[in-house]
Amino acid sequence: MNSTRVFFKGVVPLLAGLFFIPFSHAEEPVPDVLTLQEAAELLRTDTQTVELMVKARTIPGRRVSIGGDSDSWRFSRDALMAWLEMRAASSAPIGEDKGQQTGSIGAEPVGQTATETFLREQGVLLAKNNFAFDIGLFYTRRDSQVIIGPAPAALATVETRTATLQGLARYTLSDDAEIYARAAGLNQESKVYLFGSEVGDTSRSKRGDVDIGLRYVALDEFIGRPQVVLGLEGQVRTNKTSPAFGGSVTFLKSLDPAVLFGAVSYKYTDSRDFDDITLLEPEHTTALSFGYAFALNDRLSLNTWVETSYQSETEFSNATLRENDFSTLQLGLTAQVARGVYLQPTVAVGLSGIGSAFSMGLNIPLTFGADGL
Repeated sequence: MNSTRVFFKGVVPLLAGLFFIPFSHAEEPVPDVLTLQEAAELLRTDTQTVELMVKARTIPGRRVSIGGDSDSWRFSRDALMAWLEMRAASSAPIGEDKGQQTGSIGAEPVGQTATETFLREQGVLLAKNNFAFDIGLFYTRRDSQVIIGPAPAALATVETRTATLQGLARYTLSDDAEIYARAAGLNQESKVYLFGSEVGDTSRSKRGDVDIGLRYVALDEFIGRPQVVLGLEGQVRTNKTSPAFGGSVTFLKSLDPAVLFGAVSYKYTDSRDFDDITLLEPEHTTALSFGYAFALNDRLSLNTWVETSYQSETEFSNATLRENDFSTLQLGLTAQVARGVYLQPTVAVGLSGIGSAFSMGLNIPLTFGADGL
């Protein structure tokens, strides 16, 4: 009896404890690099809030692909913890910080990077509802050839020098779409040479073309594939130009610290007759370009690209524009001077084609909203 009582009082509770005490499992270590879902779990919030905050440059994060989807975001755990400590010191709740994106994760913020700013005319890189404006000043010298008059026709060379003041406005409708408008004022001087002698000289100041366009990200970049951006553009006719419209397809692929890009475009021009042959434009223009942007850091990017353009032969009542193809090499630098303010000097030289071509310019891109001022 005593042994039975001891068994039930001592051994049975011990065995029961072994079976009912939950086994302890060692927690898996939190990785140093987090996905969007893991960052949301670390911050004890939802993925939508985290994505909005990183797009607004409130918390430090990086996209591992240009314009990718939610799965393309990566975060440094240490940088997020450092950010949390700073927010605790200022007592600001998550989602209300107006901080900015860092130059290196966790360092001083810079806003949109220099590389992203350079690629603004290739992709859709501003956050939703952001606005950007460019001011540009350019000088261009280019030669072309025109067949003048009926038989016996003569081949004339047109040498054109143009100084251009340009404004470009962009607005993002969503993370995948933006609209833009471009307008310019020109001061142009043209000389016509026939058999080596100057036979004509014109100089004019005029309002240039007004271009309106749309860009849309059709396919996000992912491992093994580039981002694909589709573009549509229309050229509004002014007093001395011909209306035109066209489209483009652009491919972008990030290979840190560089971004490679290539594009093909086509423009149809409803070419109008003008007595002044320097105003004549080719009916069909196809262009192919490719290049890269190399980030020295978030504030400085070196840019190089080559563009080849083919122009069809176009006949007019008083002249014929010859079929022409030419290539240019363009070199540029994009530097951030303040948050949302950049300087972009460029120079271009002709590699092939009729005559010579040269241009240089300075662009001043300004971004507003979460990405800039």
